[in-house]
Amino acid sequence: MEKNGVQCWIAPRDVPAGKWGSALIEAVTQSRIMALIFSTNANKSINCLSEVHTAFTKNITIIPLKIDDTVPSGDMEYYLQTFHWLDAHEPPLEKRLSQLVDRIKYILKEQFDAEKRSLAVREAQEAAERVRQQTGEDRKAKEAEEKASIEVQRLLKEKEQREAQEAAERSRQQLVEARKAKEAERLAKKKEQQEAKKAIALARLQAREVHREAHGFQLIIRSIWFWVGILFLVVGLCFTIIIPAINMPQS
Repeated sequence: MEKNGVQCWIAPRDVPAGKWGSALIEAVTQSRIMALIFSTNANKSINCLSEVHTAFTKNITIIPLKIDDTVPSGDMEYYLQTFHWLDAHEPPLEKRLSQLVDRIKYILKEQFDAEKRSLAVREAQEAAERVRQQTGEDRKAKEAEEKASIEVQRLLKEKEQREAQEAAERSRQQLVEARKAKEAERLAKKKEQQEAKKAIALARLQAREVHREAHGFQLIIRSIWFWVGILFLVVGLCFTIIIPAINMPQS
């Protein structure tokens, strides 16, 4: 939050020496927002309950950020039941923290705008009162009141314009993120297709190798049978020639 321009009070970093309890009460009282990192330990902590109670009674805005699935119980449930929760116990944590920062900055902006509008109205009313006191003329007082009303309307219009611009920017960012996600999905699908093609090509190559090896083995078998046949033919011819020669009578 401090990296994003939100000033924070953190214990024990900002606690003066020897003033723990009073420093906590003073810090909570002077704060605009309390960011409660809520967990099982926080739910059981007496100190956390005391600080939440102080913020609740001082009408300080509390933003609970859940880092596990613990459900508030007892007094903690009573104090936190009316506040909007931010869930950070599921990843990605960076996105949840970014949402926390955006929420805090939005609330601070709303508070500053409200104070600015209140100050403008108060200043306009004081100006109108001074005019009435100085001149005693109702006309000038009415003009001042009208000016205050115009100023309030202008501030409200500026706020509406800012909110519209912010909504448009959020929509644009969501569209960009959707396009990025679609592009990532397309690239992943393309990669899967390429890998499938490579696997098919490799399978075909392996099949050719197996076929080539089988064909070579068949040629070897055929060659062996060929020479075995030649051998039997030669042996047969030898017996055909030698045996009649042995049986012939001597002259």
